[in-house]
Amino acid sequence: MKSKLFLISAFHFLFLVQFFSVSCKHEIPVQVTPIDSTNQNGQNGCSPDTVYFNNKVLPLIVQNCAQSGCHDATTMARNVLLTSYTSIMTTADVDAGRPDNSELYKVIDRNEMPPSGPLSTEQKNMIYTWILQGAKNNTCNDCDTSLYSYSGAISKTIRDYCIACHSGPNVGTTGGGILLDNYDNVRIQGVNGSLLRSVNHSGPYPMPKSGNKLSDCRISQIEKWINNNFPN
Repeated sequence: MKSKLFLISAFHFLFLVQFFSVSCKHEIPVQVTPIDSTNQNGQNGCSPDTVYFNNKVLPLIVQNCAQSGCHDATTMARNVLLTSYTSIMTTADVDAGRPDNSELYKVIDRNEMPPSGPLSTEQKNMIYTWILQGAKNNTCNDCDTSLYSYSGAISKTIRDYCIACHSGPNVGTTGGGILLDNYDNVRIQGVNGSLLRSVNHSGPYPMPKSGNKLSDCRISQIEKWINNNFPN
C-alpha cells in the first residue's frame, strides 16, 4: 500500500512540475513593434518613430541637392543623381542600416553638401535615422483634406517642398525671385494664381522643381485654402 501511495505521489509531483514548467514557459511576452502600420499613433497613420522616405527625405534632398547645376538629371554632378529613391540608392552610396558608412550622410554631416549651406541638425538627424532604419522606400498618409489653413496645412507643404529654394540667398537663383517664407508672401502667389498653376503643373514653371508632383491631397488643400479666402 505504501509503495502504491509513493508511486501515486511521485506521479503527481512529476505532473505538477511538467504542468508549471509548460505554463510558465511564455511568461515574458514578445514585444512586436510594427513600423509602417497605418494604425500607429501619429498623423493619419504615420508612425512618429519612423522616418518616411517619400514624405520627408526625398523632398528635403530634392530641394537642397537636385536643383539645376547640381544633382539633377541634366547635370549629375560627380555622377550622382538625387531625384528618386532608385537614383539615390544607386549613385549616392547609401549603406542601408549604416549611416556612418553611407556617403550621402557623411558629406551632409561634414557640411560639404549642399553648397548653398549646411542642413540643420534636425535635417541631418532625419537622414541619419532613415538610413539607420533600413533606408526604405516607404511612405505614409500624412495629409488630411479637411485641414487647409495656412498654419494647419499650407505652411507644412511649403516647408517640406518649397522653402529651400524660395527663401534666403537661394531665392534669386533657384527660386526665381519668388519668396515663400511667410504667410503674406505665399498669399501673394495664391492671389495671382501662380501657386496653383505651379503645383498643378499647368503653367510654365511646374513645382516642386526636379521633384514629383504634389499629391492630390496636398493640391486639394491648396485649392481649398485659396477658395476659402486664405485662412491663416
